[in-house]
Amino acid sequence: MRGDDVVRSVYERSYARLVTQLVALCGNRSEAEDAAQDAFLEARTHRTDFLEAPGKDAWLRSVALGRVRRSPRALLPVLGATRSRPEPDIDLGAETADDQVTVVYALSQLSLPVRVAVVLHYVAGLSTGQISTELGISEGTTRSRLARGRAQLARDLFDREDDSPCGLVEFARKTDRTVVLLPFEEVVSRRRRARRRHSAAAAALALTAALAVALAVTGLARLAPRQLPPGAQSPILVPGWTADQIVGHPEAFVVTQLQSRTQPSTTLTVWKRCTEPRADHDCFGREAIAVVDASEHRLVTLGAVTGSRQQPSLGDDGLLREVGDGLWYWAHVAPGPYLLSPTMHQAADLTVLDHRYTHTFGVPSIECADRVGLCTLNLRARTLERLAVPQIPDTRWATPTAAGCGLWGLAGVGGNLRLVIQQRDGSFAGADLPEDRDATTMAEGGRHCEVAYYEGIPTTSVRDQLVVSLDQGRTWQSRRSPVPHDTGLVEERPHLRFLLSPRWADLPAMTGPLEHPGPLRPL
Repeated sequence: MRGDDVVRSVYERSYARLVTQLVALCGNRSEAEDAAQDAFLEARTHRTDFLEAPGKDAWLRSVALGRVRRSPRALLPVLGATRSRPEPDIDLGAETADDQVTVVYALSQLSLPVRVAVVLHYVAGLSTGQISTELGISEGTTRSRLARGRAQLARDLFDREDDSPCGLVEFARKTDRTVVLLPFEEVVSRRRRARRRHSAAAAALALTAALAVALAVTGLARLAPRQLPPGAQSPILVPGWTADQIVGHPEAFVVTQLQSRTQPSTTLTVWKRCTEPRADHDCFGREAIAVVDASEHRLVTLGAVTGSRQQPSLGDDGLLREVGDGLWYWAHVAPGPYLLSPTMHQAADLTVLDHRYTHTFGVPSIECADRVGLCTLNLRARTLERLAVPQIPDTRWATPTAAGCGLWGLAGVGGNLRLVIQQRDGSFAGADLPEDRDATTMAEGGRHCEVAYYEGIPTTSVRDQLVVSLDQGRTWQSRRSPVPHDTGLVEERPHLRFLLSPRWADLPAMTGPLEHPGPLRPL
C-alpha cells in the first residue's frame, strides 16, 4: 500500500476518535477538529516518519496534543482551587447535549497533566503502561494522576455503585457519532489554506514590528507625552493582595501555565486578579505564581503588577524560563528577579551584578531581569551578571544560550539585516544578510550551538528555508523547513520566539537555496 493510501486509511479509521479525545481535552469542537486535521496533514507531509512509527494513532495524537497544549484555551486548568472555569469558554456546537457539556466542564477543572491522563485512559482506552510510554513518564506517575482525576471527577462522571466511568464512556460514544468525516483531500486542502493564512499573518506581524522599531529609531518617540515631575503624578494604588489572595480567587484567572520539560508532573501557573474585574481581562491588577508537583509540594509567590490600555502600567509581564529540573527563573524587577520551584518555602532572590562582565566563548546566557542585554545566571551563587556584548542598535540576541555555545544575534530592521556572531577567541564578527528577503526570523535554542534563521520562500507559503551554521558563520547549509508556526516551534510568552527543531539535520536539503550570508567581518 502506498504512503498516501496508508495515511488515508488511518484517517478514515481514527479521525473521529482523535477529534473526540481532543474535544475532551480543550473543550472546543472547532479547535479539536483543526488540531486533528493538522495531525493528518503532518502525517501526509512526513510520510516516512509516520509509516515507520510503531503506533500510528499515538503518532497522530502526539502531534495533535502538541497543538492543543500550545493553545491558550488548553492552559486554563485550576490547581486544586475552588474557582471554576465559566461555561462560555466551552464551545461544543449548538446541538450538543447538556450531559456532554457537563463532562467537558468537569474535565476542564483538572490540571492539564491530570486531564491528559484521564482522557487517554477513559476516552482513548489506553492502559496505564501505554500512557506512560506515550507521555514519557513512569507508570507510578500515571496511576497517581488517574487517582487524582478519579477523585475530582467522582461526583459528576463516575457511577457511585460500581465506580465505572459512565459519564466519560457515554461522552465518547455520543461525540464519535457526531464527528463529520470529510473527504481526505478536502481536509488536506483546508489545512494548507489555513497554514498559508498563518504564514501571512506571521509575516505581517514581523513587518509591523520592524516598522514600529524603525519609527522609534527615527525619532517619533520624542512625540511621547512629557513626563510630569514625581510630585505632580497621580498616585497609582497597587493592590495590597497576598499571593494566596490571588491564586484560586473566584475573580482571578489563569494567564499561562508551563509544564516542566524534565518533570511533567511539575507545573507552574501564572494567575492574575484585577482591581475591577472585566470580561476581557484587560485590567489593572496583580499577578501571582503557583508551582506544584506530584508530591503536593507547592510554592505561591507574587508576580508582576500589570496594567491595561485604560490604566497605567507599573511594569510588563515577567519572563519565565526553566533553568533546572522543575526550577524556573523569573526575569522581572520589583518583585524579582528570583528562582522558583515547588519545594522552596519562598522564592529565592537573585543578586544582580550590573557591571559588564567580559567573557570568553561558551559562557551560558539568559535574558537579564530588566530585559536589556544578556546575563549569565549562576545557580549556586544565585547571581545574575551582565555580559559585555557589542552595542549595535536594534540587535535581538538569541536567548538563552547553553554552556559551551557562543553568543549571537540578528541586528537591523527591514531588509537591512546582519548576523552578529561570537567567535571562539571571544571576539565578535558580523555577516551581512542579502537584502530584500521575506520574513527573516531567528531560529533559536539549537542543541549543538547552531546559529540559524528561518527565511520565507516567496513561491510557497507552507515551507521556509532554514539556514544553519555550525562553525560560527564560516559555512552555511540550507534545509527546506515547515513554517515554525505549524510545527509548534514557537514560544509566544513573553515575546515571539522561533525555535530550532532538534531534528533539523534530517530535513531535506534545499534545491536552489537563496543566497547565504556574506563573509564574516570583525566588529
